[in-house]
Formats: sequence, C-alpha cells, structure tokens
Amino acid sequence: MPAEFTVVPDDLDKFGGAMGDLAGQAGAAVQHVTKWLELQNAETGIFVQVKEIVEQIQEDLTANYKHLQTLSDRSADELGKAAQLYRTTDYEQARQLDQTYPEPAR
Repeated sequence: MPAEFTVVPDDLDKFGGAMGDLAGQAGAAVQHVTKWLELQNAETGIFVQVKEIVEQIQEDLTANYKHLQTLSDRSADELGKAAQLYRTTDYEQARQLDQTYPEPAR
C-alpha cells in the first residue's frame, strides 16, 4: 500500500513565500541588467559589434527574468490558494481526494 499523502498548509505558504521572494529578485535582476548592460558611445570600430552582442544578451536576459518573475509570482499565488484549500477542506474529503493522485515515480 502506498504511503499516505499529507499536506501541511503552512509549508505550502512558506514555499509560496519563497516563490514570491524569487519573483521580486527576478524583477530586481531586470533592473540590474538594464542598468549595467547599457553601452553608451559604442558607435565606431569593434565596439559596434560588441554593442550588438551586448544588446542581444540584454534582451535575452530581460525576457528570461521577466518570464521567471511571472512564473514565480503565479506559483506563489497558486500555492497560497492550495494551502487555503487544504485548511478549509475537511480531513476525510481531503484524504479521498489525495488517494486519486497517481503514485509518484521513483
């Protein structure tokens, strides 16, 4: 018989908080990339090519950090909702629902 699946709502909240923190850090990373990867006066010689490469890196990093921020923020919200659901669902109903989940891969 599989081990009983249990959820501690406070642990979900704690992890949701960590995901919220990650979203904030990703937002700060966007600002950091914007500030420090901005090349001024790189319009001649080899600097033109360097500037193009750095601008592409800046665009890619910005897009990735924004995506990470969105995913982390949404995850934090959903973890909070899941914690609240487990707090408000009676034990027997939760136990029956938990038994419907597939066995985890090992």
